[in-house]
Amino acid sequence: MKLAVAMLALAAVVLPGAPAAADDADPQHHWTEDAEGRSFRTGFDPGRRILLGGGYGPRSDLSGEPELASGYLEVGVRYRHQLDFEQGLIVWKLYHQALWAKVDLRRGTEPRLLATAYRGRLVRWAQDGGLVLPTNPPKTIPFPLNIGVETTVGQIDYRELPRGFSAEIGAIRSEVVLDLWRQRRLRSYAQLGVGPRYDLWLVDTPTAQAGEAQHLIAPFTSGSFTFHHETSDGHHAVHTQLGAAHRLQVDLGWSSLVTASLSYEVLLFAINDLPVSSVLETDYRFSDEPLVGRSEHELRGSLGLRLAVPID
Repeated sequence: MKLAVAMLALAAVVLPGAPAAADDADPQHHWTEDAEGRSFRTGFDPGRRILLGGGYGPRSDLSGEPELASGYLEVGVRYRHQLDFEQGLIVWKLYHQALWAKVDLRRGTEPRLLATAYRGRLVRWAQDGGLVLPTNPPKTIPFPLNIGVETTVGQIDYRELPRGFSAEIGAIRSEVVLDLWRQRRLRSYAQLGVGPRYDLWLVDTPTAQAGEAQHLIAPFTSGSFTFHHETSDGHHAVHTQLGAAHRLQVDLGWSSLVTASLSYEVLLFAINDLPVSSVLETDYRFSDEPLVGRSEHELRGSLGLRLAVPID
C-alpha cells in the first residue's frame, strides 16, 4: 500500500511536467502508397471504431480448479473527439463507449454476460491551468492538472446459476477526475477519480424470492486510478485501472470492493483497411460480501482477436 501511494505521488509530480504538445498526427491521415501507386491505410484510431471480437478467456475464483474451457464474444462502439475554444488555448476532450457486451461461452457450465450501456469521459485541458484567487488584483496559482468527469450508466454482470441467476447492475457511477498527465492529445492520460455510485443486486435462487433486489450505495466512497497510452499510429494501446469502493448495503451494513484490470492491444494486420488486432487482458476482483454465486476473489484472463470498422 505504501508503495502504491508513493507511486501515485511521484506521478503527480512528474507527469504534469510533460509538455502540453500538440496532438500527434491523426491516424486517419496515415496513408501510404505502394510501388504501383495504390493507397492503403497504415494508421488507425482505437478510440473511433465499431468492434467485434472473440477469444479464449479462462477464469478462476482462486478457491478451486480454474475454468479453462471458456471462450467469449465481444461487441461495442467507441468514439472520441475534441472541441477547441479560444484559438486552441482550451480544449474539451470527449470519450464515449456504448452498447459494449462480452458473453462467455463456457462448455458445460452456466453462461455469463458483461455489458455496459454507456460510458462517457469529459476532460477540460487549458494551456495555462491555474487557480484564480478573487483578491484585488486577482492572483493566479499554477494548477497543472486537467479536470473532468466520467460517468458509467447501465453496467451489468449477469450469471446463470445451477438453480436461478444472479446479476449485479451498476445503475450509475460518476467520478470527478484529475488528469495527472497534462497532455492536449486524446491518446494518453493518467487520472485519479472519486465520486458516488449506486448498484443493484438481483437474485433468483431457491433461498431468495425471484427478482429480489438489494441496494448498494457508495456516497463519494468510490475511487479509481487509470492509466492509458497509445502510440501515434494506433498500433499499440495499453490500459490499466485500479478501483476501490466502500458501499453501504441497505439493511446489511458496509462492504468493500476492489478491482484491478490490465489490457494490451497490438495491431496485427488490416483487411481492406479494417484493422485486426490481438488483445491480452486480465481482471481481478475482491469483495468481502460477494453476491450469491460468486467468490471473494475472482481472477480472469483472456487472449483474443478484434476486427474493427473505423468511424471516420
